[in-house]
Amino acid sequence: MNKAAAERTRFEARLGRLQRLKRPKVGPMPLTLEQLQRLLDEPIYSWDVSNLLSGTVDFLEFSEHNLAWQRRRELQRAQERANALKFAPEDDHLLPRAREQIIESAELRFDIGLSQSVRYSGVIAFVTAVEWCMSLFAKRLSSPISVKPRGENEAVHMLNHLDGKIAHRLAGEVLALRQIVVIRNCIVHAAGVIGSYRYEAGVRKALASLKGFGVSDDPILGAMVHIDPHAVDALAHQALVWVPALDKECSLNGTFTK
Repeated sequence: MNKAAAERTRFEARLGRLQRLKRPKVGPMPLTLEQLQRLLDEPIYSWDVSNLLSGTVDFLEFSEHNLAWQRRRELQRAQERANALKFAPEDDHLLPRAREQIIESAELRFDIGLSQSVRYSGVIAFVTAVEWCMSLFAKRLSSPISVKPRGENEAVHMLNHLDGKIAHRLAGEVLALRQIVVIRNCIVHAAGVIGSYRYEAGVRKALASLKGFGVSDDPILGAMVHIDPHAVDALAHQALVWVPALDKECSLNGTFTK
């Protein structure tokens, strides 16, 4: 082996050893004491309400996922029961319809009964969290709020008042809260059955104004509040943004005392 070849061999050997060495992981730069103190001193606005809203979102996401899985399993079982169904020879002509009813019953249970019950619960949890939040905000006001109009919800009145105190207006959020409160009241006081509710016209208007909400026709109960998957958690996700932002602005501009 000549000198040049020998040098090349030694170079490649050293390069191989270097390539096999474990490279140190490069992590984030540590915070300075000043940066750490600034981070610790930064207020977390509406942390308690955000936890409630996050819990509502988690409950709905878990429930929707579980419903989809349980529906697939139950429909498979219903199909097995339908396939195993036998009638006497003279009643064989009834067999196809009987099998269809087994499948339809399972579908109705999940598509209407269970799914709407979960979403009704989500509406109640969401409105309760926002109402509680507004009651906390009311205790922190630096000046008295105006008299609530007759028939107005306390939380809606409070949010409408705060909307007039901030630069980033929340007119859309005020309207959405007003409508979702109407829907919540129908769910609580009339089990979501619109026809038997005293304020039917108001409920229909509220349902038409919110994305993912509408009217369904139950074969037994008639017109009912209908809620699409993820319609309620979309509202909760939005509130996780605007509630802390509202708290921060009102805390900094003097609307809140503390």
